[in-house]
Amino acid sequence: MQYFLTLTLQNFLTLSQTNFLHLIWHAVNVLLYAELKQLF
Repeated sequence: MQYFLTLTLQNFLTLSQTNFLHLIWHAVNVLLYAELKQLF
């Protein structure tokens, strides 16, 4: 179980490094879209 948790954590961290920027980009797009919808 400990091994599985460590493996999952490592996978999550390596995924996070690539997905983190993607998540930020997605969040920025969502915020911009919300702002634009309010304007128009």
